[in-house]
Amino acid sequence: MVAGFNPLVAKLFSLSTSVSVHKLFRREPLETYTRGRAVIIGDAAHPIQPTHAQDAVLAIEEAAALEALFKHMQGPEMVAERLGLYNDILKRRIHVTQLLSDAQPGISSILRKRAEDIWGEGIFPPEAMNFTKPIQDFFYAWDVMEEAEKVLARVT
Repeated sequence: MVAGFNPLVAKLFSLSTSVSVHKLFRREPLETYTRGRAVIIGDAAHPIQPTHAQDAVLAIEEAAALEALFKHMQGPEMVAERLGLYNDILKRRIHVTQLLSDAQPGISSILRKRAEDIWGEGIFPPEAMNFTKPIQDFFYAWDVMEEAEKVLARVT
């Protein structure tokens, strides 16, 4: 099974008592990630295929958004309102990330249209393909704290 791998990898496999196959799970994006005073984040909220290694990144961004939303909150009566803002900050990003993670191996015109329906026209130029600069910029240049501050500034 590991012939030709680094000997260390072979050693790790030899220490295993069993080998399992784990299927990747896919689910359509949720319409909301909050209800009242509850929020769902990470894999429970959005299983992401490993195409772009964004699943843990999204969970970290979600935690950062929650930190920004609750940092200066004065009382518990604002929890539901702030969680509503959470959807404003992250919903589109989660949906496009799920869409891109399902894409194999590039971005078709249909996929680009779906991303534009979610995010807005011009999200990716026509030449964008998986792992090119426009896609990398979408994943790595976005600042969740800045987005949270913008959303908070609109409502406070």
